[in-house]
Order: sequence, then C-alpha cells, then structure tokens
Amino acid sequence: MEMARRASMRQLEEDEFRRRTGSRFDVGGSSRQVLGRSATTRERGREAQRYAEVSTPASRLAATEVEIERSRAQQKQPKLKSKWLKAQKEKMLKAFGNFVIHNRLPFSIVESPWTKPLLRTAAEIGPNVSPPSAYEIAEVYLKNEYNEMKKYIASFDGIWKERGVTIMCDGWSGPTRMSIVNFLVYSNRGTVFHKSVDASNVEHKDGEYYFKIMKEVVEEIGPQKVVQVVTDNEAAIKLGGKKLMEKFPNLYWTACSAHCIGKKKSVKKIIDQAKVITQFIYNHNWVVNYMKKFTDNRDIIRPGITRFATNFIALESIVRYRVGLRNMFESEQWIMSKYGQATSGPAHEAKKIVLGLGNEGRNFWERAQQIMKVQEPLLKVLRLVDGDDKPTMGFIYEAMERAKLAIQKNCRSYLEYWRIIDHRWNFQLHHDLHAAGYFLNPQYQYGPHDIGNDNEIMLGLKNVIQRLEGDLVNQGKTLNQVSNN
Repeated sequence: MEMARRASMRQLEEDEFRRRTGSRFDVGGSSRQVLGRSATTRERGREAQRYAEVSTPASRLAATEVEIERSRAQQKQPKLKSKWLKAQKEKMLKAFGNFVIHNRLPFSIVESPWTKPLLRTAAEIGPNVSPPSAYEIAEVYLKNEYNEMKKYIASFDGIWKERGVTIMCDGWSGPTRMSIVNFLVYSNRGTVFHKSVDASNVEHKDGEYYFKIMKEVVEEIGPQKVVQVVTDNEAAIKLGGKKLMEKFPNLYWTACSAHCIGKKKSVKKIIDQAKVITQFIYNHNWVVNYMKKFTDNRDIIRPGITRFATNFIALESIVRYRVGLRNMFESEQWIMSKYGQATSGPAHEAKKIVLGLGNEGRNFWERAQQIMKVQEPLLKVLRLVDGDDKPTMGFIYEAMERAKLAIQKNCRSYLEYWRIIDHRWNFQLHHDLHAAGYFLNPQYQYGPHDIGNDNEIMLGLKNVIQRLEGDLVNQGKTLNQVSNN
C-alpha cells in the first residue's frame, strides 16, 4: 500500500512538471524532444526558474548548455586561413629582407612603385620561369626601356609646341674635379631629363663655352618651343645667356631666382662670425655634447629650408639659443676645460663673440637680431622660388613687394636694405617674364589688385608678347586684347 502511494506521488510530480514545462518524457526520464536553447532555465521565465532547484535531467541539461555557450564565446578557435596568411607573410618578409639587406639596397626600395608589380608578375608566372640574367637586364631590357622612354617624351611634343617649355641648366661639381652640366626640360606636363654634358676636361669654361652648349640644347628641342633658359648667376653663364638671347630673339635667358636672393652679401661679417661659432662647436664632439645640455638637446645647425638659406638658418638658430650658449661659455666646467682656458685659436674667438668681448663680439647679438628681421621676409621668398610644388613665375613679383613692406615694418633703416634689394632685383633678377606672369596670374588678375594700370607691369607684358610672338598680326591682336581687358 505504501509503495503504491509513493508511486502515485511520483506520477503526480512528473505530471505537474510536464504541465509546467510543456515537455513529454518516456519512462526512465529521457526526452522524446531534444532540448535546444528554448529549454534553458534563463529563457523559460519565472516558472522554470522556480523549478530549477529540482535536480532533474532537464535542469542539468539546461545548465550544461549554458556553460557550453559561455565557453564558446570565451574561447574562439583561430581560423585556419588567418594562420596560413600569417605564415606566408613571414616567408615573404624573410625573402624580401634578405634580398634588400644582403644586396645593400636602400630600405625605401620596399615602397617603390615598381615593387608590387614585380611581386604580382612573379606570382602570376609561377616558380617554373627563371629570373632574367644580368646580361638580359643590361643589354636587352635597358635598350628597350630607353626606346620606350623616348617614345613617352616624344608624346609631349604637341603640348610643347602649344605651350612652350623652359630649359633648366644645372651645373654640378664633385670632389674629384668632375664637372657635369645637366639640362632638363620643364612644361605643364612635368619635368624631363634631356641630357648631361661632361665638362671635366674643359680648360676654359667661359661665356663662349656655355653659349655653345646651351645653343645645342635649344636647337635639339626646337627654338620655336623654348620660352626661356634658366641658369645660375655665374658671370660666364650670364654672358653665355645674353649671347643666347641675341642668337634666338624669341626666347629669354633668366637667372635662377634662388641664386640671386641667396647670395646677398650685405651681412657678410655677421654671417662669418656665426660660422666661427658653429665651426668651432661642431669640430669637437665633446663641445657638441656639452652644448646640448644648454640647448634642450637641440642642434644649432639644421639643414637649410632651401639649398641657399643654410647660413641664415644657422644664424637664426644661434640667436634663438643665445642664453644657452652664454651659460655654456660661463659655466664652471667649461672654464676648467682646455677650451675654456685657451687664450687663442677657434675656442677663444668663439668665446669672445658669444660673450660680446673685444671688437669681435661687440654688438654681435644686436646686429644678428636686426639681420634676422630683414632676412626673414627674404627667406619666405626663397622658400617660394626654390620649391618644386608649383610654378612660381607668376608669384615672384608680388612676393618681392610683400618682402619689402615687411622689412619696412621691422627695420628703421629699411631704405638702405631697399636699395640693396632693388639693385639686385633690377640688374639680376627682374625680368619682363615676371611682370607678364604676374599679370596673367588669375589670383591677381581677378583680385583686388589694379594691375592693369601699373605701367611697369604692362610694359613688361608687351615686351614679352613682342618677343615670343613673331607674327605682327598676332602681336597686334594680342596687344589689343590685353589693352581692352
């Protein structure tokens, strides 16, 4: 009787469980219906949570499923594809690294625009094709590439005829007395290298020599395509340029603006004194390291913003760290060193300049600061004309005027500097082309500047039209159009 009562109670509990959970069980407690996520205790609501205390197969299975889901979220198995790619990347790094390092190639070759095409081609053709030999590169492919480049440059001919070109002449001298003159051709399609002339064995590099090589290049390009030839301001090249203008009345010779501005001599004494300081410091490693303790670990010599501004950049840096340099030369460790006890030589001369001792150092700092007020506006012009980002012909005229106004604002004796600038501008730098470029620059043509009533600008523009356009009818049409503009 007792056993029947207990069996009846178990049956009642099981029926109540089925009613609450909606599950059906066979004898033995197993389920016909596979329990999915819908049977977990979290998602069954309050009824399931109250019944979770009972140790039944359903509750144990639900708890086990929750733990499985948690472990899946916490421990993701790495994808086989990502592992394979990482291994392949390491192989590529090792192979490419060995190629660059053991051939002593610059590391920047990895970023060359030709690197990825090389790798793609190697992947496409596969491992069965052997790489080219040195002979094939030097004797076969080089000639083919040269011919392809000639065809590419020949494609510029149409735009050269339509817009004209500038020939740039750039000389270079090496430590072994090697002298090279490079010629480049600039147009709105870009700059291309034309040729180099080896002048190492030329005994007399006079005006006649430079005229001869410039004349050859002009004839190779075509005289009707050339608007101007730009060189540096060396006396012999200047003479050759003037002869070139007499030979070809339709083109201009102009001196490089950066050379003209950068070689200003009016502050030579102060620049030379600054050189005494920098040369002494940077000729002795101990002095350089000791100096950096007083300059926040900074150097006082930096690469020039332009090729011709290095002296003025060094002077500006010396003025900036004047307090640190004074403290260095007055420090106890310096005074006890062999440099501080010197009574002659570079160390003694540098100390007199920095501390303002004797005739060498008197008023050095005051004059250096005055020079920087004058030179800073000119350095801005120098950055403009020595840059490679955009053509600067149409901006030089306005830039020089702004530089003069800035000098007037910063310096009481500005008239003296104006005379120097005007002399250099009028006799070495200024050209009719600058006036024409200024007039035709849309930034000024359609700006607040009343450039149409400036006699100097209009005269320069007319001179350019008459020189570049040989046809009188076209000259007249162009001049009328400019006058009516």
